[in-house]
Amino acid sequence: MTDLPETSPETDRQGKKRKNSQDRIFRSAVSVLAQKGYHNTRITDIARHAGVAYGLVYHYFGSKQNILEVILNEVGLRFNERLDRIAADEGSVREKLGRVADYMFDSYLANEDMIHLLVNEVVHGPGTERGIEIASDLIGRISRMISEGVQDGELHPGLEPQVIALSFFGSVQMLLTSLVAGYYDRRGQKRIAIVKSLKQQVRLLLQNGSYGSL
Repeated sequence: MTDLPETSPETDRQGKKRKNSQDRIFRSAVSVLAQKGYHNTRITDIARHAGVAYGLVYHYFGSKQNILEVILNEVGLRFNERLDRIAADEGSVREKLGRVADYMFDSYLANEDMIHLLVNEVVHGPGTERGIEIASDLIGRISRMISEGVQDGELHPGLEPQVIALSFFGSVQMLLTSLVAGYYDRRGQKRIAIVKSLKQQVRLLLQNGSYGSL
């Protein structure tokens, strides 16, 4: 068996430095794109925010379009993995949908800029092919959860899973949009309190069958 070559301390340091630079640029890109919008953002804006050279952004990520695609790929991966875990867990369909909504709201609390970017550039903006694919994947996963509930007799047999999935996803998406765009009347409440209240409202809707008479 051939021994694998050992990496030197210098190689390890360079690798960590490269990873740190990429992460810093990624986070800065999310913040700048969320604040200025895709069309008003320049590579120089991202580089300045990240505190790196202009050319380094191009070196790691290429064009502005590619940066957005990288961000969307990361979002899609995280959401798909979480929804797959929720689908595999024990519990009723209503409980699983509640967990999906919780995750979407928690994502807003964890990274408001990311949700702001998604709302502005994908949901209510021109979007991208990848953004449309991500939304379709999420709705497809939710639809399969609902379909299983119909097949198991938990939900009404006349329900159309895709219609209910669109209704559910659209409702949560609109609530997130209202938070990002300032439509929601916060009445002086802090973000955590608002999100907690919205989570409770969505679960009440699920429990009382308001999404297509679940």
